[in-house]
Amino acid sequence: MKVNCPQCGRTGPLPEGVAGSITIRCPRCRTRFSPVVDEAPRQVPAPRPWYKDPILQFAVAVPIVTIVGFGCYFFYQNLKSHARQQIITWKTEGDQLQEAGQLRQALEKYQAVVAQGNGSSDSDVQRAVSDGKARRDKLLVVLKAELEREEAERQRQEQERQRLARLKEQEEAEAQARRVAEQLRLKEEAELAKIKASVIGGAWVIKGGGQSDILRGLSIYVLRAEVARRELDEAVRVMKSQPDFDQFGGDATGLPSRPPDDRVSLEWLFRGVRYRKNDDASGNVRMRRIKNDSVWRAIAKTAVAATAETNIDGKYKIPEVKGGKYLVYAIHDTSFSLIEWLVPLEIAHPGEVTLDLYNKNSETIINKSDDD
Repeated sequence: MKVNCPQCGRTGPLPEGVAGSITIRCPRCRTRFSPVVDEAPRQVPAPRPWYKDPILQFAVAVPIVTIVGFGCYFFYQNLKSHARQQIITWKTEGDQLQEAGQLRQALEKYQAVVAQGNGSSDSDVQRAVSDGKARRDKLLVVLKAELEREEAERQRQEQERQRLARLKEQEEAEAQARRVAEQLRLKEEAELAKIKASVIGGAWVIKGGGQSDILRGLSIYVLRAEVARRELDEAVRVMKSQPDFDQFGGDATGLPSRPPDDRVSLEWLFRGVRYRKNDDASGNVRMRRIKNDSVWRAIAKTAVAATAETNIDGKYKIPEVKGGKYLVYAIHDTSFSLIEWLVPLEIAHPGEVTLDLYNKNSETIINKSDDD
């Protein structure tokens, strides 16, 4: 252990066995004092590493910065030289293309010269830009009509692109609307399917004198009011085979091009099949056309939900018809007249629904006497 003299500060070893309140005398200044043991010797700081010497760091940094600076300068000068050479090359190529009659390619070269060389302080580049700009302006006058046509074509293509984009958005929106409508229809159809009702009624014809003829053995068809377009493929084939297909009314001619999932109204189709455009046919011709109509028969066959036949009293009954919207179709023809029904029917509640067929709710009445 070592002790320090409080008078002169000398540090020396403490003799063994000396501790506590015993006093000792400093051999330098002869001062007596009670020793205070300095158990923690003073730490000598470690020597500084050589690479942290500021003089050495400065000596190393100066040449590095100098070398980097010169490197950047030479790199910049090389870029300027390359850009200068490129501009002059473009100018030369533009001149050669113009002499060869390739004016559009020459114009592109001159435009590149002006765009890249504008603002340069190099005298050769300035001359190239000045001459290139003059040649470019002359070529613009020569090529003005062609450029205008190209710009018009570009605008047309852009408008067409926008139109197609709008059309695609519209088609997607319509498809989404159809999907939503189909989901709602299926949900409503599922709810209505839980409902069952009987359709009852009678069929008769009132003659001119007020007398009624009961229609016995009349075939009655309950048709779904709407069907999917894809269910009508056979009907479309028959329809397109008709020689007067383009004269069908009610836009029925557009049926073949409708999307497969489209819901098609049978009432709409009936109107298109029955009524021709600019139709002035006589009663006899119309009767014969209805009797021989294969198109409506193909459509009705697709949509039949139930059938019945009037009994000897002219009455009919169709049990267990599911809830929903229907059309009741029937046709009665003789040698002298024809009467046809297409009557809407909606079943929304269980029980019985009465629907009679007679003159007032018929769709078509044709008498042979209407013939001219």
